[in-house]
Amino acid sequence: MITKKELMKIQILHQQGRSQRAIAKELGVSRNTVKRYLNPKINRPIYPKRETKQSILDTFKLFLHSRIAHAKSPYIYQPLFY
Repeated sequence: MITKKELMKIQILHQQGRSQRAIAKELGVSRNTVKRYLNPKINRPIYPKRETKQSILDTFKLFLHSRIAHAKSPYIYQPLFY
């Protein structure tokens, strides 16, 4: 993933006459990434939307919260020996 700052560096280095390969090597990204972001239609990094996954524990969430609530003691634990 590249940041907006890295995108600007790609565009500036390209305007200075550097090749795509030299830009990629200097910034530590692939040549395909440099090529993609030199496209004039792209002015910001593009990342696909992530799907929200359901947690494995979602089915047990109500049970777990009730067990935690019942396990809480009203007394504060203090050790006998210091």
